[in-house]
Amino acid sequence: MQKIEIPPGKTTLGVTLDPLAGLLEFAGVSYPSNPKTFFEPIIDWTNEYLEVKKCNEVKIIFRVTYFNTSSSVYLFRILELFDDAATKGIKTNVECYYYQEQDEAVDSFKWLFSELDINYRLLKIK
Repeated sequence: MQKIEIPPGKTTLGVTLDPLAGLLEFAGVSYPSNPKTFFEPIIDWTNEYLEVKKCNEVKIIFRVTYFNTSSSVYLFRILELFDDAATKGIKTNVECYYYQEQDEAVDSFKWLFSELDINYRLLKIK
């Protein structure tokens, strides 16, 4: 598997998918005009990663300042894959970074994880 780096756009996240490091990182804002086109390759990569990579632990980092409802659906789908992978012994740790004034982001992250059994931490950026 290859490492994938997607630079951030005006309305899309910057994304790093690194199979050797066991790392998925999302940064920026997400309100793409066509979320399916943006997120489906990431979901496909994640499915392949979980199928071929024999790892024990994965780290997901969110440095996302805003995501809209349609993006949240796809982010949830990605996280759900790791939630399901926990039954295969893959541990997932998630770090969600936010600025102090971003109460809405904190609420969005909490909502995103409310249906999942994934270890996550909310980390305030000073």
